[in-house]
Order: sequence, then C-alpha cells, then structure tokens
Amino acid sequence: MHFKIKQGVIFDLDGTLWDSSEQVIPAWNTILTKHNQRNITAEEMASYMGKTLEMIAESVLPKLPHKQAMNIMCECCKEEQIYLSRHGGTLYPDVENVLCELKKHYQLFIVRKLQ
Repeated sequence: MHFKIKQGVIFDLDGTLWDSSEQVIPAWNTILTKHNQRNITAEEMASYMGKTLEMIAESVLPKLPHKQAMNIMCECCKEEQIYLSRHGGTLYPDVENVLCELKKHYQLFIVRKLQ
C-alpha cells in the first residue's frame, strides 16, 4: 500500500499575512476611553508589536496596579477581536499571489491566537 504524503504550511495571521496594527487602534481606544485612560497613537501601537501583553500594559497603563492594567488590556484584546472580525487587517503585498502558488503544492492553514 502506498500513501501520498501531502505537506502543509501553517501561517500565523497577524504580522505574517496581514498587518492589523492600524485597524485595532479604534478598538483599543474605545476601551481605554471607557476606563478614562489616554488614547494610543498608530506610532505607539507599532512599537507594541511583538511585545507581550504584560509589557504593553506597563507602557500603556504604567500608573495602574498590575491586575487592573491587565484586566483593561484583556478587555482591549476582546474588543480587538470583535473589531477585526468585522473589518479585518491589511494584507501584505502579494500575499494572495503567494498563497495561490503555494496552494498548488501544499495544504495551507492559518492560525490566530485569540486572547
């Protein structure tokens, strides 16, 4: 008995296939405003990419107790998921073409960590 093994490629969505940093700013600012905190800018959001949520909380909410800051950050992430499900991110250039080519030879999968 012969089996044909088809290999696959697994992609992370954020930062790999699309950039969602600009799109999540309104979601985060909605929550920050709700908690009487200052809004963040696009430049600030870009500087948070690749950092842990705890590191971001220390930067965004430095005067709040850790637990309170983390609760607000988790709320920001929940709002971000809702916002992205409606608006999506910005695909990087040629992503569609690259995926179409890869699809000819591999199974393709996308993972996205939900907070």
